[in-house]
Amino acid sequence: MAKLSASLKELINARHRPIPAPSGIRRVFEKIADDRVQPVRLGFHPWLALSTAATLTLDSPESVAELYSVASVRHHPYEVALLMREVGLKCISFSGIPRAINALLALRAAMPPSVVQRLPMIDDRRLSLDSLEPTCDRGRYLFSSIYGPLRHKLVHRLSLAHPALPFYIIDGHYGALLSNPSGSFEQVPVGRLLTSVIAVACLRAQPAAGPQLLSHVYGLRQAYLDGTWKCDWMSVTADDNDRNQQAIEWLTSNNGAEWLLRCVDTITDALGGRGGSSSEESSSMLPSWGFIPWIGLD
Repeated sequence: MAKLSASLKELINARHRPIPAPSGIRRVFEKIADDRVQPVRLGFHPWLALSTAATLTLDSPESVAELYSVASVRHHPYEVALLMREVGLKCISFSGIPRAINALLALRAAMPPSVVQRLPMIDDRRLSLDSLEPTCDRGRYLFSSIYGPLRHKLVHRLSLAHPALPFYIIDGHYGALLSNPSGSFEQVPVGRLLTSVIAVACLRAQPAAGPQLLSHVYGLRQAYLDGTWKCDWMSVTADDNDRNQQAIEWLTSNNGAEWLLRCVDTITDALGGRGGSSSEESSSMLPSWGFIPWIGLD
Protein backbone atom coordinates (compact mmCIF):
# COMPACT_ATOMS: atom_id res chain seq x y z
CA MET A 1 0.00 0.00 0.00
CA ALA A 2 1.26 3.47 -0.88
CA LYS A 3 2.52 5.54 2.05
CA LEU A 4 1.26 9.03 2.81
CA SER A 5 3.62 11.77 3.85
CA ALA A 6 3.63 12.97 7.44
CA SER A 7 2.53 16.45 6.34
CA LEU A 8 -0.44 15.03 4.41
CA LYS A 9 -1.50 12.93 7.40
CA GLU A 10 -1.25 15.99 9.62
CA LEU A 11 -3.41 17.97 7.21
CA ILE A 12 -6.01 15.19 7.05
CA ASN A 13 -6.26 14.96 10.82
CA ALA A 14 -6.25 18.69 11.43
CA ARG A 15 -10.01 19.07 10.97
CA HIS A 16 -11.29 15.57 11.45
CA ARG A 17 -10.69 14.76 15.09
CA PRO A 18 -13.73 13.52 17.03
CA ILE A 19 -14.92 15.64 19.94
CA PRO A 20 -13.50 14.30 23.22
CA ALA A 21 -15.92 13.66 26.06
CA PRO A 22 -16.07 16.82 28.19
CA SER A 23 -15.81 16.45 31.95
CA GLY A 24 -19.47 17.28 32.53
CA ILE A 25 -21.08 15.13 29.83
CA ARG A 26 -21.95 12.33 32.23
CA ARG A 27 -23.97 14.74 34.36
CA VAL A 28 -25.75 16.02 31.25
CA PHE A 29 -26.90 12.51 30.38
CA GLU A 30 -27.95 11.86 33.98
CA LYS A 31 -30.11 14.98 34.04
CA ILE A 32 -31.85 13.99 30.82
CA ALA A 33 -32.43 10.46 32.12
CA ASP A 34 -33.86 11.76 35.41
CA ASP A 35 -35.94 14.57 33.90
CA ARG A 36 -39.42 14.14 35.38
CA VAL A 37 -41.03 16.15 32.59
CA GLN A 38 -41.19 12.92 30.59
CA PRO A 39 -43.86 10.45 31.72
CA VAL A 40 -42.37 7.58 33.71
CA ARG A 41 -44.45 5.25 31.57
CA LEU A 42 -42.20 5.95 28.57
CA GLY A 43 -39.30 4.14 30.19
CA PHE A 44 -35.73 4.65 29.04
CA HIS A 45 -36.19 4.26 25.29
CA PRO A 46 -36.92 7.89 24.23
CA TRP A 47 -34.24 9.64 26.30
CA LEU A 48 -31.60 7.04 25.43
CA ALA A 49 -32.47 7.05 21.73
CA LEU A 50 -32.34 10.84 21.43
CA SER A 51 -29.12 11.05 23.46
CA THR A 52 -27.43 8.37 21.37
CA ALA A 53 -28.51 9.97 18.09
CA ALA A 54 -27.46 13.47 19.11
CA THR A 55 -24.09 12.40 20.51
CA LEU A 56 -23.30 10.32 17.43
CA THR A 57 -24.23 13.20 15.14
CA LEU A 58 -21.98 15.57 17.07
CA ASP A 59 -19.13 13.08 16.50
CA SER A 60 -18.10 12.30 20.06
CA PRO A 61 -17.46 8.54 20.31
CA GLU A 62 -16.02 8.97 23.81
CA SER A 63 -19.31 10.53 24.91
CA VAL A 64 -21.22 7.61 23.38
CA ALA A 65 -19.21 5.33 25.66
CA GLU A 66 -20.05 7.57 28.63
CA LEU A 67 -23.72 7.43 27.68
CA TYR A 68 -23.63 3.63 27.74
CA SER A 69 -22.07 3.74 31.19
CA VAL A 70 -24.78 6.10 32.49
CA ALA A 71 -27.65 4.13 30.97
CA SER A 72 -26.38 0.66 31.95
CA VAL A 73 -26.31 1.67 35.61
CA ARG A 74 -30.02 2.53 35.43
CA HIS A 75 -31.21 -0.26 33.15
CA HIS A 76 -30.18 -3.73 32.05
CA PRO A 77 -26.79 -3.40 30.27
CA TYR A 78 -27.79 -5.85 27.55
CA GLU A 79 -31.05 -4.03 26.72
CA VAL A 80 -29.18 -0.71 26.69
CA ALA A 81 -26.58 -2.15 24.32
CA LEU A 82 -29.24 -3.52 21.95
CA LEU A 83 -31.06 -0.20 21.77
CA MET A 84 -27.98 1.99 21.36
CA ARG A 85 -26.53 -0.29 18.69
CA GLU A 86 -29.73 -0.21 16.62
CA VAL A 87 -30.07 3.57 17.05
CA GLY A 88 -26.50 3.98 15.84
CA LEU A 89 -27.23 1.95 12.73
CA LYS A 90 -30.32 3.98 11.84
CA CYS A 91 -28.41 7.23 12.33
CA ILE A 92 -26.66 6.45 9.04
CA SER A 93 -29.68 7.81 7.16
CA PHE A 94 -29.52 11.17 8.92
CA SER A 95 -25.91 11.69 10.02
CA GLY A 96 -23.80 9.57 7.68
CA ILE A 97 -21.78 6.36 7.68
CA PRO A 98 -18.43 7.58 9.13
CA ARG A 99 -19.89 8.93 12.36
CA ALA A 100 -22.05 5.87 12.79
CA ILE A 101 -19.01 3.58 12.43
CA ASN A 102 -16.97 5.59 14.94
CA ALA A 103 -19.79 5.66 17.48
CA LEU A 104 -20.69 1.99 17.13
CA LEU A 105 -17.08 0.90 17.58
CA ALA A 106 -16.77 3.08 20.68
CA LEU A 107 -20.02 1.63 22.00
CA ARG A 108 -18.83 -1.93 21.53
CA ALA A 109 -15.54 -1.14 23.27
CA ALA A 110 -17.48 0.23 26.24
CA MET A 111 -19.54 -2.94 26.72
CA PRO A 112 -18.42 -5.64 29.15
CA PRO A 113 -17.54 -9.00 27.51
CA SER A 114 -20.65 -10.62 29.02
CA VAL A 115 -22.85 -8.22 27.05
CA VAL A 116 -20.84 -8.41 23.83
CA GLN A 117 -21.11 -12.21 23.81
CA ARG A 118 -24.92 -12.05 23.94
CA LEU A 119 -25.42 -9.56 21.11
CA PRO A 120 -27.14 -11.01 18.01
CA MET A 121 -24.68 -11.21 15.11
CA ILE A 122 -27.10 -12.18 12.32
CA ASP A 123 -27.57 -9.74 9.44
CA ASP A 124 -31.31 -9.78 8.80
CA ARG A 125 -31.19 -6.82 6.41
CA ARG A 126 -29.20 -8.47 3.64
CA LEU A 127 -31.04 -8.08 0.34
CA SER A 128 -31.86 -11.04 -1.86
CA LEU A 129 -34.21 -11.72 -4.75
CA ASP A 130 -36.81 -12.91 -2.26
CA SER A 131 -36.47 -9.98 0.15
CA LEU A 132 -36.15 -7.12 -2.33
CA GLU A 133 -39.85 -6.54 -3.00
CA PRO A 134 -40.95 -6.81 0.66
CA THR A 135 -38.16 -4.40 1.61
CA CYS A 136 -39.32 -1.82 -0.92
CA ASP A 137 -42.91 -2.28 0.26
CA ARG A 138 -41.83 -1.60 3.85
CA GLY A 139 -40.01 1.51 2.72
CA ARG A 140 -43.06 2.91 0.96
CA TYR A 141 -45.24 2.13 3.97
CA LEU A 142 -42.88 3.87 6.40
CA PHE A 143 -42.46 6.86 4.09
CA SER A 144 -46.25 7.17 3.83
CA SER A 145 -46.64 6.90 7.59
CA ILE A 146 -44.16 9.70 8.26
CA TYR A 147 -45.31 12.16 5.61
CA GLY A 148 -48.98 11.22 5.35
CA PRO A 149 -50.92 13.12 2.68
CA LEU A 150 -47.82 15.19 1.83
CA ARG A 151 -45.85 12.22 0.53
CA HIS A 152 -46.80 12.69 -3.13
CA LYS A 153 -45.71 16.34 -3.13
CA LEU A 154 -42.47 15.38 -1.44
CA VAL A 155 -41.68 12.65 -3.99
CA HIS A 156 -42.29 15.16 -6.78
CA ARG A 157 -40.11 17.75 -5.06
CA LEU A 158 -37.28 15.26 -4.59
CA SER A 159 -37.48 14.12 -8.21
CA LEU A 160 -36.99 17.72 -9.34
CA ALA A 161 -33.67 17.73 -7.49
CA HIS A 162 -32.66 14.42 -9.11
CA PRO A 163 -34.89 11.75 -10.69
CA ALA A 164 -33.18 8.97 -8.73
CA LEU A 165 -33.36 10.75 -5.37
CA PRO A 166 -36.84 9.74 -4.15
CA PHE A 167 -36.38 6.10 -5.10
CA TYR A 168 -32.96 5.87 -3.49
CA ILE A 169 -34.30 7.47 -0.30
CA ILE A 170 -37.46 5.36 -0.11
CA ASP A 171 -35.98 2.01 -1.17
CA GLY A 172 -32.41 2.37 0.08
CA HIS A 173 -33.04 4.14 3.38
CA TYR A 174 -36.68 3.84 4.40
CA GLY A 175 -36.86 0.29 3.08
CA ALA A 176 -33.46 -1.27 3.67
CA LEU A 177 -32.50 0.55 6.88
CA LEU A 178 -35.19 2.57 8.64
CA SER A 179 -38.00 0.03 8.38
CA ASN A 180 -37.66 -3.26 10.20
CA PRO A 181 -37.67 -6.80 8.84
CA SER A 182 -39.85 -9.25 10.69
CA GLY A 183 -38.32 -10.46 13.91
CA SER A 184 -38.46 -10.35 17.67
CA PHE A 185 -38.27 -7.15 19.68
CA GLU A 186 -34.75 -8.17 20.69
CA GLN A 187 -33.71 -8.21 17.04
CA VAL A 188 -35.40 -4.91 16.13
CA PRO A 189 -35.71 -2.75 19.28
CA VAL A 190 -36.26 0.47 17.30
CA GLY A 191 -39.71 0.72 15.73
CA ARG A 192 -41.70 3.41 13.97
CA LEU A 193 -41.92 5.98 16.77
CA LEU A 194 -38.31 5.70 17.92
CA THR A 195 -37.21 6.06 14.30
CA SER A 196 -38.85 9.50 14.29
CA VAL A 197 -37.20 10.33 17.62
CA ILE A 198 -33.84 9.43 16.07
CA ALA A 199 -34.51 11.54 12.99
CA VAL A 200 -35.48 14.58 15.05
CA ALA A 201 -32.44 14.24 17.32
CA CYS A 202 -29.96 13.80 14.46
CA LEU A 203 -31.32 16.70 12.46
CA ARG A 204 -31.54 19.00 15.47
CA ALA A 205 -27.90 18.30 16.33
CA GLN A 206 -26.60 19.43 12.94
CA PRO A 207 -26.74 22.85 11.27
CA ALA A 208 -28.75 23.78 8.19
CA ALA A 209 -31.23 20.92 8.47
CA GLY A 210 -34.22 22.99 9.60
CA PRO A 211 -36.63 22.04 6.80
CA GLN A 212 -35.95 18.33 7.21
CA LEU A 213 -36.18 18.64 10.99
CA LEU A 214 -39.60 20.22 10.67
CA SER A 215 -40.71 17.37 8.43
CA HIS A 216 -39.68 14.74 10.95
CA VAL A 217 -41.27 16.55 13.89
CA TYR A 218 -44.42 16.24 11.82
CA GLY A 219 -43.59 12.56 11.29
CA LEU A 220 -43.28 12.12 15.05
CA ARG A 221 -46.86 13.31 15.44
CA GLN A 222 -48.00 11.10 12.59
CA ALA A 223 -46.87 8.01 14.51
CA TYR A 224 -49.55 8.76 17.08
CA LEU A 225 -52.24 9.78 14.62
CA ASP A 226 -51.98 6.65 12.47
CA GLY A 227 -51.41 4.26 15.38
CA THR A 228 -48.02 3.00 14.20
CA TRP A 229 -46.55 3.83 17.63
CA LYS A 230 -48.01 0.49 18.69
CA CYS A 231 -45.32 -1.22 16.57
CA ASP A 232 -42.61 -0.12 18.99
CA TRP A 233 -41.33 -0.67 22.51
CA MET A 234 -44.62 0.34 24.14
CA SER A 235 -46.34 -2.64 22.56
CA VAL A 236 -44.18 -4.90 24.72
CA THR A 237 -45.70 -3.40 27.89
CA ALA A 238 -49.32 -3.93 26.90
CA ASP A 239 -50.65 -4.35 30.44
CA ASP A 240 -52.24 -0.88 30.43
CA ASN A 241 -52.90 0.43 26.93
CA ASP A 242 -54.71 3.56 28.15
CA ARG A 243 -51.71 4.75 30.13
CA ASN A 244 -49.39 3.79 27.30
CA GLN A 245 -51.43 5.84 24.86
CA GLN A 246 -51.44 8.86 27.18
CA ALA A 247 -47.65 8.72 27.46
CA ILE A 248 -47.22 8.44 23.69
CA GLU A 249 -49.71 11.25 23.12
CA TRP A 250 -47.52 13.47 25.30
CA LEU A 251 -44.28 12.47 23.53
CA THR A 252 -45.76 13.27 20.11
CA SER A 253 -47.44 16.51 21.23
CA ASN A 254 -45.99 20.02 21.06
CA ASN A 255 -44.78 19.65 24.66
CA GLY A 256 -43.12 16.32 23.97
CA ALA A 257 -41.43 17.58 20.80
CA GLU A 258 -40.17 20.66 22.65
CA TRP A 259 -38.74 18.43 25.38
CA LEU A 260 -36.97 16.34 22.75
CA LEU A 261 -35.50 19.38 21.00
CA ARG A 262 -34.31 20.96 24.23
CA CYS A 263 -32.64 17.74 25.37
CA VAL A 264 -30.70 17.64 22.10
CA ASP A 265 -29.79 21.31 22.53
CA THR A 266 -28.42 20.56 26.00
CA ILE A 267 -26.19 17.81 24.61
CA THR A 268 -25.12 20.04 21.72
CA ASP A 269 -24.14 22.85 24.08
CA ALA A 270 -22.22 20.46 26.32
CA LEU A 271 -20.21 19.11 23.39
CA GLY A 272 -19.58 22.56 21.97
CA GLY A 273 -21.40 21.82 18.73
CA ARG A 274 -23.28 24.30 16.62
CA GLY A 275 -26.34 22.14 16.10
CA GLY A 276 -29.64 23.53 14.98
CA SER A 277 -31.60 26.48 16.29
CA SER A 278 -31.37 27.66 19.86
CA SER A 279 -33.75 26.42 22.53
CA GLU A 280 -35.62 29.71 22.46
CA GLU A 281 -36.56 29.03 18.85
CA SER A 282 -37.94 25.55 19.50
CA SER A 283 -41.56 26.56 19.90
CA SER A 284 -41.63 28.64 16.73
CA MET A 285 -40.26 25.70 14.71
CA LEU A 286 -43.03 23.30 15.64
CA PRO A 287 -45.55 22.68 12.86
CA SER A 288 -49.28 23.10 13.06
CA TRP A 289 -49.37 19.49 11.78
CA GLY A 290 -50.56 20.54 8.36
CA PHE A 291 -47.86 22.38 6.42
CA ILE A 292 -44.20 21.73 5.72
CA PRO A 293 -42.62 24.65 3.79
CA TRP A 294 -39.92 22.77 1.87
CA ILE A 295 -42.45 20.34 0.42
CA GLY A 296 -44.70 23.07 -0.95
CA LEU A 297 -44.31 23.64 -4.67
CA ASP A 298 -43.89 27.04 -6.24
